[in-house]
Amino acid sequence: MLCEGRVGYGAAFPSPMGFSAGCNFPPDPLIPSKRLAQLNAPASHVMVMDGVPSGTGSRPLWDSRGFYMNYVHSPFLGGERQHYALPPNFPNPPLAFHQRPHGRHQGQVTVAYADGHVKATPFEKLYGLPERKCDRDNGTYCSTISYTRTQRPDLWELWE
Repeated sequence: MLCEGRVGYGAAFPSPMGFSAGCNFPPDPLIPSKRLAQLNAPASHVMVMDGVPSGTGSRPLWDSRGFYMNYVHSPFLGGERQHYALPPNFPNPPLAFHQRPHGRHQGQVTVAYADGHVKATPFEKLYGLPERKCDRDNGTYCSTISYTRTQRPDLWELWE
């Protein structure tokens, strides 16, 4: 489900708080939530952040109508499916309905971390590449990113 409005914020997906497919609650039981004590480093685990659609289906809807989603995809979804226990029919990237972090504050993404603090975080620290590269392929390039934790251990701690 999509939400309407030009400025989007989204929960990290997969998220310790579970997942809600759209603007509804309760979270989807197929992707269970975690307790704060289950996180290795809550002070460096992303929870909610500025987001912008970047999938081949979601980006055109954002450009034309301002629709966004209430989550931001991890750059690990394809390579770490088993860790997240995603449903078997969950699509591998590239995702048509993908949303990524958005550095709309002078290149910084406002991020709320699992321990409750909020920090301006450079996009590159969250996705491992300069945000301008996401503009390739009509703004959908970042929907094709799929790291593994061994490729990007520096990013894994943020999203695990």
